[in-house]
Amino acid sequence: MIEYIITAFEVLKNNKLRSILTTFGIIIGVGSVVTIVSLGEGMVKTVEENYEPTLAVIEYDWSKLGSYLDYTWIEDINMLSRAFDDKVQGVSKQYKGGESFISGKTGGIASAYLMYATEDTLILEDETILKGRDFNDQDRYLSKRVTIIPSSLAIQIFGTDDVLGRTITFMNESYSIVGVLQDRFDPLRALDGIGSLPVFYLTDTIMLEREGFLHGGDAPIRVRVNEGEDVKTVMTDMVHFLKQAKNSEAYIYSTVTMDMEATNEILRLITMAVGAIAGISLFVGCIGVVNIMLVSVTERTREIGLRKAIGAKDTHIMYQFITEAVIVSLIGGIIGIIVGILGAWIMLDSMGMVTVISIQSIIISTVGAIIVGLISGIYPARKASKLDPVVALGH
Repeated sequence: MIEYIITAFEVLKNNKLRSILTTFGIIIGVGSVVTIVSLGEGMVKTVEENYEPTLAVIEYDWSKLGSYLDYTWIEDINMLSRAFDDKVQGVSKQYKGGESFISGKTGGIASAYLMYATEDTLILEDETILKGRDFNDQDRYLSKRVTIIPSSLAIQIFGTDDVLGRTITFMNESYSIVGVLQDRFDPLRALDGIGSLPVFYLTDTIMLEREGFLHGGDAPIRVRVNEGEDVKTVMTDMVHFLKQAKNSEAYIYSTVTMDMEATNEILRLITMAVGAIAGISLFVGCIGVVNIMLVSVTERTREIGLRKAIGAKDTHIMYQFITEAVIVSLIGGIIGIIVGILGAWIMLDSMGMVTVISIQSIIISTVGAIIVGLISGIYPARKASKLDPVVALGH
């Protein structure tokens, strides 16, 4: 066996360019599988590490929704907050304003995502105020033109996050900055249509003024339950309370844990599907190895005839060519694994996600490369072993 391996490396060394080109298909196939599977596992791990088990959402059972009177409004948020004050940290609605362009007097302009904040919104969104303050009652009751922006957005527009008191312009109106938030990555936001855009906040009363009284009635209610409380029990009680208060059966709840499990399952299915598609490139690489091995058999016909004439058996010839095919595939597989690991690390790191290298995909890819080598080598090796030594020597 050692002799076959040494001979195989000598053959590859004598045909460097051909060997390198042959491994490309395997490198691309294995690298793609490792990268894609690692990306999927990295996304799942990021979601798991960033999810908060104390979060829950009250949504609508649309089949039981009667009229707009069944929608929940700011007064309902306040009612729930007061009724469950000892069990929850905050109750809020996630009022989305959508992607917007904002600018500063210095000429900076940036794309950001607008959200309207109720009293507990920053608590629910797990935001940390670096500088300044949260919105207060005066800001809301007087519909003051004030805003809270993340540090990254401040730097984009002004070149610094020391921006308290400065103004930004949004929809031809000026808003004074009263708070600067710590930047953070939220994978659930990324999956919720917000993507990687920085989020800035205006008060909910500005929303009512701009969008009308009925705007946001269909938005879900977000709840952060106190640590130590049973989330499902608290949410069951809250939904029951809301049904009685609103005289409607149109309310249901879901927890972030439930949503996370569903999200992770979707991510895993997508990863498997895309990984399987990437695996097709391994098949293409297999065809490339077959072609090169057939060419090698043709070029080495006289050598095969000579070896058989001095006593080499058919099995010896067959093992030699299979060994060469396996080594070519294995080298391509090892390089592909390295490329895949580097690709996954660069992509996950650039997206701010947890870097996870899939050991499972590495093992599967390595075994796959060996199998590709075996499959690719069998037909050429068999063809070589069946050559008539007399005919081969005359080639």
